[in-house]
Amino acid sequence: MKKLPIAILTCLVLYCTGARAAKYQAVTTGFYTNSTTWGGLAPDSVITAGDTIVIPNGITVWMDTDIRVAHNSASLEIDGSLIDTFTGPMAYRMELTPCLFNGTGVLKQRRLSIKGGLL
Repeated sequence: MKKLPIAILTCLVLYCTGARAAKYQAVTTGFYTNSTTWGGLAPDSVITAGDTIVIPNGITVWMDTDIRVAHNSASLEIDGSLIDTFTGPMAYRMELTPCLFNGTGVLKQRRLSIKGGLL
């Protein structure tokens, strides 16, 4: 069996560990799970390694699902608003594990869980 050159091996490792990271930026006010809000594919409810969610100033994203930021290289940037829309006795939940969380916007959340790390 031939050995793979270091460059090819490095490319494979990068592809397997981070090449699928995505950036989702809200382009209009709307629901989190609606692809129109994001101008294309909507983000998953679990934000993983390298993924970035951006809500710019002037845009409101209404949570219509639980959201979990699940990796220390995942990022949630809120300069607009991220608002829980559930009106019943149980609200949608946001869970932040050690991750990048910043912005100057509004997070209106009835159920927030912060696990480890610094806020």
